[in-house]
This record gives sequence, C-alpha cells and structure tokens, in this order.
Amino acid sequence: MAASLLFFLYGAEEARSEQRWNQYELVRTLPGYTRYRMGKFVYWLLLTSAFYLIFFTAVSLYIVGTHGGGSAEKITQALVYTWLCWWFPFFLTVVLGYVIYSLLSSLYSYVLIVLVWFLIMPYNTMAFGEFLPLEVSGWLVIGDPNIEQIFGIYDMESQQINIGFYIQRLAALLLTVGIYAAVVWKGLTRKIAYIVMAAALTLPVVSSHVPYLSGGDPVLVYQAAAPLNEEELKYAIDNVEIRLEHGRSNHDLSYVYEVDIKAEVDVITLALLDDFQVVEARFGDLLIPVSQQEGQLKLKLPAAEGRLMLSLVTHTYASVGPSFFELPSALPWYPMHPLEAADPYHHGLKETYRLDLKGLDHKLVWTNLSALGDGMWEGKAYGPTIIYGAYKKAGEIISPAFKDRRSVERGHNELARLVEEAKERLGAGAELPVRGYMITTMQQFTANPDEFFVYQDERLLQSESLLNVMFLRGSETGGSGMKDTRLFAALYFGNMKNPSTDIYYKSIFGEDVVKRIRTVYMELPEQEKEQMLRMWYQQTGGLLTPERIMKDLEGKTNAGG
Repeated sequence: MAASLLFFLYGAEEARSEQRWNQYELVRTLPGYTRYRMGKFVYWLLLTSAFYLIFFTAVSLYIVGTHGGGSAEKITQALVYTWLCWWFPFFLTVVLGYVIYSLLSSLYSYVLIVLVWFLIMPYNTMAFGEFLPLEVSGWLVIGDPNIEQIFGIYDMESQQINIGFYIQRLAALLLTVGIYAAVVWKGLTRKIAYIVMAAALTLPVVSSHVPYLSGGDPVLVYQAAAPLNEEELKYAIDNVEIRLEHGRSNHDLSYVYEVDIKAEVDVITLALLDDFQVVEARFGDLLIPVSQQEGQLKLKLPAAEGRLMLSLVTHTYASVGPSFFELPSALPWYPMHPLEAADPYHHGLKETYRLDLKGLDHKLVWTNLSALGDGMWEGKAYGPTIIYGAYKKAGEIISPAFKDRRSVERGHNELARLVEEAKERLGAGAELPVRGYMITTMQQFTANPDEFFVYQDERLLQSESLLNVMFLRGSETGGSGMKDTRLFAALYFGNMKNPSTDIYYKSIFGEDVVKRIRTVYMELPEQEKEQMLRMWYQQTGGLLTPERIMKDLEGKTNAGG
C-alpha cells in the first residue's frame, strides 16, 4: 500500500515537473509528440517492473532463507499473484497520479490522490465498507480485494488468482490507459480513448465472474430447526446421480440431483441447507411443487415410486470459493434423509452414487467414490464427499496442501485420543473412522461410519462436537434434544465447575438444576461422579433431562452419600 502511494506521488510529480518547465507546450510544438508520450508510458512500465522485481526477489530470498526452498509450482503461483497484486498497482498508480495532477494542478490534486489511493487499495472495504457495497468496492481494488476474507476464513483462496481477477485487471488497465490517452491526446485518439473507457466500465456489468469473495454464514453441522413430521420420513432413495458445475466465481456452484425414490406418502421431507436453492423439481416428466425453509425441503410426489430430478444452485455457501470447494458427505449440501443429516454417524445409510464432474481439473478432485474416467466417479457410500482444490493425501487423511505432515499427524492423534478417552469413560463402542478430511471452512467435527471431517487447525479441535457426533444421540425429530445433550456435555467436560458460568446455564436448564449440580454433584468424589456419568450415558444415550438430574441427585449429601 505504501509503495503504491509513493508511485501515485511520483506520477503527480512527473506532471508537476512538466508544467513547471512548460514541457507540455514545448513538446506539442515539435515533431514526435506521439513518440514522446508513448516513450513516457514505456518508461513507467520499465520503472515499475524494475521495482517489482527488486521487491519480489528480496521477499523470495527472505522466505527461502527463513523457511527453506519452495517448489517451481509455488514460485510460479507467487510470481503470478504478486505481478497482478504488486506490479499492477505500481504501474497504474503512476499513470493515475500523472493524470490527476495534470487535470487539477493544485494542492487539491494530492487530496484527491489520497482518496483514490484509499479506494483502489485492498483495505478499501475496511475504510469504506459502510458506504460502498462489496459489488462496487470489490471491482475498485487493484490489489487483493479479498484481504479481509482469505486470512483465517478462506485459507484455500490465499494467493489464488481466479478468472474475476483477470477481468478486473483488464478493466482497470483499459480504463487507466483510456484516461491517460484522453488527457494527453486530442481529436480521433481522444474519441477512441472514450470508447475504450466505456468498454472498461461495461466489463464489470456483463462479467459472470467477480474478483471478490463475499462473506458467508459459518458452516455448521446440521440441526433441524423445527420438529419433523415422522409420516413425511417414510421413503427410501437409491441410485443417486449428481452432475455438478463449479461457477469459479465467489460462492457460485450448481448441480443436478437425480434419484430413484419409493415413498409411502405423497408429501416427503428431505434435509437441505438453506444456502442451496431448488430451481426446478421434476418427478419423471412432471413439474412438482417445492417448499423449502429452515433446512427442510418438502416435495409433493404424484406417485409412490419414480425418478426425482432436482436442479439446485448456491451463491452464498461459504464452503465454495472460486478456487476450491468442500462438500462433505455428512452435511446436507445435497438432499438427504433428515434423520441421517441430523445424526450421520448413527443413522447413516449407504446408497449408490454416481458423480459427473467433467468440468473440473481431475487432479484436484478428492472424493470417496471410485474413478471411472472421463470425469465420472461411482460407488456405494454414506453420501458423496467432493473436495476440490489444492489438497494432498497422507495415509488416509486428506488435508490442505499447506499443512505439513507433522501437524496432520498431531491432529489425527489428538482425535484418536479423545475418542479413546470417551470410550473408556462412557463404556461406549464408537470408533473413529479410518478415512478423514481436514477442511478449512467448518470449525466443527462431524462424521459418518466411513469418514470424519475436522477443522484443519489442530489447535482448535472441537472436542464437544466430537462427543456430540460420535457418542451422543440427539433428538431424532428436533425439539429439546439439543438442550438435553448440552446438559450431559457440560457435565462430561466439567464446564459447570466455574461459578462464572452459572448465569448461562441457569438460563438454559433453570436455577434449581444448576444449584443441585453445584451443591450435590460437584461435591461427590471423582470416582462416583464418573460412575453417575456413565450410568446416565448408558441409560439415556446423552439425552439427559433436568428432571432426571433432580431425581437422581435427590437425597445425596454433600459427602457423596
């Protein structure tokens, strides 16, 4: 940013120097005016390129010296990224600084330069976020427009150049060159410059790709927002085919979902994340009505058996970016049975899946199905997992390419330790699935019998969500189940030991329950507390109610008798 401001000021100083020594009037009266103007343009190109190469070389040598060498692929990626996000701002700001001072020729030009500098630098969304929508500010930035999003939110988009980047840089270049030509030339050249500027301003309007990433809601494990009608769950599905198309822009992704279905009722409910919208629904050749809200998709079927086809699209799902997407089998990004979506580890169902991913780079696709060739995958699974982007495999663990092997092993070992600890304390028989995925956009643990999914940062392992997914059985039809499992989890992890948590837990479970736990349960010997915890687990599966707590602790003394 600071370097771009210096180049802005350098361009303005070039214009001020011309005016101070009357160079503009002198050159216009001599032959070779066009050559002079083009020569200045080429000089700026060479000057900014030289500074860019110096900066890039210095940073590269520092990184290599500090962290060791990098692969040719990484160096090429860094070169392209820094060329677009460093050199481009250097060059364009020189031209813009020259143009602004040429037009104003006063101290006000420097005020305008600072304002324009703010608008086109990566932090403009932070400075002007309340005044400029992302659809505008994202196109103004000639650095990285996703500076707020990529660090810790969209790790897989860091230093990734998408199609929107190239379109935005082309528009910025055409607009800047057009402005320069309109200022220094007249006649036909100026008219052509106006046409070029109009074309540049049209590109963002007509482009189907954008250079920015909009914020998305956090990706969480599925939970039914409302109680389910058990009658609407009486159906079975199989032979699922998904034809997926990655939009490569923002959060754009679409797919066609086809499935054989047998239903005992005419209205059925499937689980589907709200980020995915059904565009069209057909049963055979017939269009059918669709109702979609709060993570539930209701369909009215014209027959008890047939082939269902749904066309779906998302523009908001945070696990989709222009350079990657993470679609775990344990999440209802695709229509799935609500009981399986709410508890994939205990209610998972295997079906036959067929994937058509012909538009993707097959070397970047990671899935739990078998490759058939020509962009097709097939197999039986507890739902399809499709991970796309710069990932790698170590043993049975798929992780982002930027993760080193030791951190992947640490994370996996910690998961295994938590599972073994829970098995010992609760007397449960759950096992951590062999195949695992470390993903970047969901900070919760989830799993089905074949696969587990965990956040890539092993320092932020979600032990409570692991307990919920693998050991606790939430309410199958929504309602108060989540509250009940939270009560058991609070006792399991000892979260209620600290009196500062009383206000929170009283608001959930009631004052009498918290008081009974603190004055009776917390005073029991550790061995007796563990025995009660195991008893509650084996008798309730983790659906521990406040009433059960009050009853079982009644009559016990502070001495544990």
